[in-house]
Amino acid sequence: MALELSLAEERERRAIAADLHDHLGQALAYIKMKLSVFAGNTIFCGFEHDISEIAALLDQAISYTRSLTFDISPPLLYELGLEAALTSLAEDFQKKHKLLIKVKSSGREQALTDIIKVLLYKSVRELLINVIKHAQAKKAVIKISHLDEIICISVTDDGIGFYPADPAGEQPGDPKFGLFSIKERLRQLGGTMKIDSHAGKGAVITLETPTK
Repeated sequence: MALELSLAEERERRAIAADLHDHLGQALAYIKMKLSVFAGNTIFCGFEHDISEIAALLDQAISYTRSLTFDISPPLLYELGLEAALTSLAEDFQKKHKLLIKVKSSGREQALTDIIKVLLYKSVRELLINVIKHAQAKKAVIKISHLDEIICISVTDDGIGFYPADPAGEQPGDPKFGLFSIKERLRQLGGTMKIDSHAGKGAVITLETPTK
């Protein structure tokens, strides 16, 4: 039941993201195009500065809309698959947070159900957020391994590390509580999460789940 609810929620998020892209995103792009034409016609009318300010605001609105669309439900996840979505996620985190992130892949990419793609994508995103907030890391590596009907994803960072005690008693907001939530969601799919970390030595968190 929990998986079905999660999948239903993701369908709603995907529909909202599609609406943002198809309506608001395209409308903003059309306004920007019309503004460019208007700017060319009024170049000697003294409105150049105002038009430049409006164009800059439009660029910000378009960028925010794209970012919001990807945060709600990344289109690449469904159009090109998990690897492409995680690569895009890594690039986005690099730009926003100045964290060097490499994505590595081995094995032949396998077909995944929507629920597995969504769960793994969200889990990796949450792990990267933890790295940004708590690890004080400079570099991170996302490694995707396609095995025989199993997908394994590890997130490694060079941060301060932590002692991975049982997180079940942690409270919301604590990074280990987030890890516990990821572990429980994976367990519902027959998957596992492994933590290898010590204070001062970074962390390696590995997610593994069957592909069927």
